[in-house]
Amino acid sequence: MENFSITRYMPFGYFVSLLKNGLFIPKVSSFDDPWEGRIHHYDEYLYEMKNVKSLNASRQKRIDAGIELPNTQEEPMPERINVKSAKWAKEWIYASCWHKENEESQAMWKVYGTDKTSVAIETTSSELVEIYKSYKTSNALECITFLWEVIYILPGTGTSADVEPKALYKDTTSQWHWNPASVSTFGQLSRKHRAYSFEKEIRLVISESLETKKVDEQNKKSGLYLPIINKGDFLKAVYVSPGAPVSFVETVQDVMQKYGFGSDVRRSS
Repeated sequence: MENFSITRYMPFGYFVSLLKNGLFIPKVSSFDDPWEGRIHHYDEYLYEMKNVKSLNASRQKRIDAGIELPNTQEEPMPERINVKSAKWAKEWIYASCWHKENEESQAMWKVYGTDKTSVAIETTSSELVEIYKSYKTSNALECITFLWEVIYILPGTGTSADVEPKALYKDTTSQWHWNPASVSTFGQLSRKHRAYSFEKEIRLVISESLETKKVDEQNKKSGLYLPIINKGDFLKAVYVSPGAPVSFVETVQDVMQKYGFGSDVRRSS
């Protein structure tokens, strides 16, 4: 597997939780982005609708011109987004989102590090996969997992199917059965709206099987906590927010020492 640096921006409270409890991976149903898990199908639907309107306009011109037409009529294709099924599937799918850069991003600070006491942590794609593997083994988790390099599309252009997302890591070893709701949602989490392209996102997506779940059953867990198994290596560097007071660097160093982590703490440039 390709190994490279990844960065995650977060509030200080989230950082302390990571040191204390492990990496929290929330269920996708808690994400704010309404396009999550459905943008690919919606892109195709909008594109089809646009084409159908064009075909029907052309047909009407021929009718107005008195040209005899075959006894057929183009109708808009039905929308293939099953919002209810997607909502259910996202209760049992978890995603951890990272920035594919080891250099700081002002845009990422502004969106995900708005508090003056925010931090950014740097690790590697391999370290992320290793803590997932350890968690799966320890918890006997039946799941399917991909590490994707997210692709960005503009809905309605019909381009979502033109480029396949890059799977950097795959774990399909579990005795796991696809459910239609999972099929139509899991793979779409490798695609996002083009407005988010500045994120350059690397995304670890873990899906539990829906086979033993009741339809519309809600997940009582808010997410998964993946313990950091190698505290000495997981954090390659920690950056403190550009707006943080000078004393905050020492605060970050103290809390890391408290939980047994060693890393280079740097003030944002």
